Amino acid sequence: MLIVTMLCGAPPRVRDQRFSVLVRTCFRAQKLLELADEVICLANFGDERTRDWLKAQPWKPRVLFTRNRAGNPQATELVLTAAVQSAAGRTAEDSHALHLEDDWWLVDEDPLSGWLAKSRGILMGHPTVGQVRLRMIDDHTPLGFNWVTGAAIDREQYPGYAVSNQHLTYNPALWRMRAIETSFPADPGAWRDEQASMLCYDRAGWKSAQLVPGVFIHRDNGASVESVVGR
Repeated sequence: MLIVTMLCGAPPRVRDQRFSVLVRTCFRAQKLLELADEVICLANFGDERTRDWLKAQPWKPRVLFTRNRAGNPQATELVLTAAVQSAAGRTAEDSHALHLEDDWWLVDEDPLSGWLAKSRGILMGHPTVGQVRLRMIDDHTPLGFNWVTGAAIDREQYPGYAVSNQHLTYNPALWRMRAIETSFPADPGAWRDEQASMLCYDRAGWKSAQLVPGVFIHRDNGASVESVVGR
């Protein structure tokens, strides 16, 4: 079972720009969205236009809606927890959540070209890997240390991917369902900032993998939500 989760919606100040980014993002990822067993989207910031557009799409996403802003990691927790609930009763080996945001463009638009199967194979072949990072490696400068623990990154290189002690990412990644459960505890008052969730992920003993070269690039078209509302 493959569940795709996606954070969408924007405050009024950047809503028009962000909506156009969402439409282009979904157009590029249409094959992936149609392939998924379920797509779960969050229309954040009370963004009714985005909510209504999502509901009209042929890939029939389940749309969650928030009247007020849900910041990260709360927004991420909402959609990923919904994915875990949908996958209840399925085995860990064949059930994964691919988490996206509306301003991440899929470079390789065909999920059957091999990158998706390889990413799922990494999770199945490495039981201590909690997520596979999918951002293209030349789209950013990776840190040489774990952002939470400060430990130097220790990478194990494999053909087409690497496994390391990196912290969890909120960028595009394929998640193991158990890693979601241990990174976002049930207590609704806990772990409301990214660093705390990263620490939770680390304490649970999860490693991360990076698909090489990756398949997503960041394109917010100058309309970054976080730059407007802050973290």
